[in-house]
Amino acid sequence: MIAITDAQVKKTLRQVVSERPEFVYDVPENGFGCMYVHANDGDPERLVPGCVVGVVLNRIGVPLEKLSEHEGKSAGQIVRLFLTGISRSTVSILDDIQQEQDDGEPWGSAYAHATGETI
Repeated sequence: MIAITDAQVKKTLRQVVSERPEFVYDVPENGFGCMYVHANDGDPERLVPGCVVGVVLNRIGVPLEKLSEHEGKSAGQIVRLFLTGISRSTVSILDDIQQEQDDGEPWGSAYAHATGETI
């Protein structure tokens, strides 16, 4: 597990969203909703983060190989598996932004809904 503070998680989330505020994640038809990790150009040896929470966790230091083992779990479950030291409210923000993203909201809008802040 990675020990991290709420402030560090929120800073990373804000950075990720600010890079692509208009990005709309294309939810694959896999039964899971989003995917935390994708194979780059279909090559399973070249993994890239997928959804907003996947990008955030990877930036924090969660290896993509480990993240990919937990596809299908909620963002809240994934966050609690890999991060320690953060509050329930921060987990809730990540879960909320993930849900908004899965519902087709651009990352900037999802961030605004989850945090009450705009990018």
